[in-house]
Amino acid sequence: VIISGGDFEGFIPEGETELVFTDPAFGSGVAAGWGSGNWDSHCIAVADPLNATNTALKFSYTKDGKAFCSFFKFAKLEAGAKYQISLDYLVVGETDNFGMRFAGSPALEKTFYSGNSTDGWQHAEWEWETDVDGSYDSIAIWFNTKGSADNVGYVDNIVVTKVVSEE
Repeated sequence: VIISGGDFEGFIPEGETELVFTDPAFGSGVAAGWGSGNWDSHCIAVADPLNATNTALKFSYTKDGKAFCSFFKFAKLEAGAKYQISLDYLVVGETDNFGMRFAGSPALEKTFYSGNSTDGWQHAEWEWETDVDGSYDSIAIWFNTKGSADNVGYVDNIVVTKVVSEE
């Protein structure tokens, strides 16, 4: 398993209500290797708005003039390998772009939500096969806030697993 986000339990420091992802990435602890680009709005770990005992990642408009909110996880991915990805997401308000990518050359990108109507948490899963000559160093998720604090996205239960063939 490359990433197993679970409910991000332990991301929020004891006695705090949230954890803001920084740039550069966290260097130690449960959030090691996770970060947020300094060019965009902040991604934070917060209580799930539909279940206060669960922790999720929140994407929102927090920097003037920056419509996209994203975070990344450093992860070395193997060239020419197949990966199974699954995650749960929740959209509050509206967006035209909620997606994920394997960053590198060539990048692999997928928009898993593009403005279709949803009610509550949704599940998405897919497979990607990395380029045999590719180089991949991280996984990123982004959300287009459309420049409004009314548009918020949440992600939970991120799992990225390398598919091992039975041959």
